Amino acid sequence: MIHDLVKGMRFLDIKKVVEEKWGLSNITISKILQKNGERVVYLIEGKEGTFVLKVFHPELTHNEIEKYANALMFLEEIGYCHAPKIIKLIDNSAFTRVEDRYIYLMEFINGVEVSESQEEEYKLGVALAELHKIKGYTHDSNIDVLNNINKMLSRFGEYPFKENYDSIVKNLPDFTKLKQSFIHTDICPTNALKSSNGEIILIDFDDAGNGSTFIDLGYPLITQFVQFQNRVAGQTPPDINKLYFNFEMAKAFYDGYFSVTPMTDDEKKLIFDGAVFMQLMYMPIFGEEAVPYMWRILTYALENKSLLLEAIGVVGV
Repeated sequence: MIHDLVKGMRFLDIKKVVEEKWGLSNITISKILQKNGERVVYLIEGKEGTFVLKVFHPELTHNEIEKYANALMFLEEIGYCHAPKIIKLIDNSAFTRVEDRYIYLMEFINGVEVSESQEEEYKLGVALAELHKIKGYTHDSNIDVLNNINKMLSRFGEYPFKENYDSIVKNLPDFTKLKQSFIHTDICPTNALKSSNGEIILIDFDDAGNGSTFIDLGYPLITQFVQFQNRVAGQTPPDINKLYFNFEMAKAFYDGYFSVTPMTDDEKKLIFDGAVFMQLMYMPIFGEEAVPYMWRILTYALENKSLLLEAIGVVGV
């Protein structure tokens, strides 16, 4: 049994709630699948099978959790096959509360994390394209583009690159007036699984909803595919003095996407702008010590813009 439960929670409390409210029996927590601060994802097992239990940060409200659950339930209702299903409680609700935080159960996907291979990046691109084709969802994603851009302009006042940073932000297009879709917001191999039958299943839909197609599609172009040397090879630590662009993996991902949803060259150029937006937005996320490295990655991407665009099919820029 896992003893490292999140602060303020006991295994017996979780066991009791899951058994009583979901009607499961002999529940045990076998391991932690993911931990991000106070948000923890557990693998749980019981007489009825194996499930995934998601425990949310205590600051999240009922409305926020309801929005998270609604996204997954909507995807199931319209038949999108690349997302896990919510397991309903006995009373047909989607989630409940233990102590000071909300929890919900999802189906367990028997699979492995998607690898950084051309074949699986291609499939990941296909899964995202199929997500973007979905219509009829009524909730916005948690990425408020205009609000984030305003926040960007107030950041990093003490850094030497502040003037360049502000200039980049001010030259971004108005994404709210461009193509909108049901977006994931954090598409990458670590947020996807390959099931035992080879299907790609996207996970972590916490911020999903309606939003800019180009920021969602642009997200991996810089954040994933511009890398410090040796990161893919798994060497620790990577060589922080050398950056490179993983052209083959990027091309595979975008080839997969365009096999479902072709785009013009002008649209593909907006993917680069979306990538810049996402890199700027994520710069403060990993702490002050990471900011210079994030800026170096962005600078590399801007200096090698033609190479990045070539990977998504735009040449001669």
